Amino acid sequence: DLSKIDAGKMDFSKDIFLASDYINENISMIKPQLKSKNITLEINTDKQPVEIIGDKRKCNQIMLNLLSNAFKYTPENGKIIVSTKLSKTGIIEFSVIDNGVGIKKEDHNKIFEEFYQADHDRDQALGGAGIGLALTKKLVNLHKGSIGVKSKPGKGSKFWFTLPINS
Repeated sequence: DLSKIDAGKMDFSKDIFLASDYINENISMIKPQLKSKNITLEINTDKQPVEIIGDKRKCNQIMLNLLSNAFKYTPENGKIIVSTKLSKTGIIEFSVIDNGVGIKKEDHNKIFEEFYQADHDRDQALGGAGIGLALTKKLVNLHKGSIGVKSKPGKGSKFWFTLPINS
């Protein structure tokens, strides 16, 4: 997928789907893993139905990458929060927040680079190759969205991204 995006050869479909369904479908895929570590999941979304415009398969990949990372780096009995915030400018912001290991400030921009790992030994032990967040950023950019992180070591991380809405 990375090479297809870089070469401008990535197929892109414009689907319309509900934000609530999008969140629930992706959470259902990771729920068994959460139970294995007794991780609590909290969902905070707008109550009004919001339609997203985007390639649903690629949008699912964005959310699953962030949820998988949150799971990997959150300790047993930890907590993950998924939330949305609707903007009047035609976008919706999704957040995946965990109380995991966190990331040093100097690594915040680097983690979106291909093959970068904030802690090489730890990340490899957890099954990381350093391409998930790079791909996620490129998929968000394909949707004309943005992505970012706020994090402190030992306190956890908040990854957020935006997608266009059908207004």
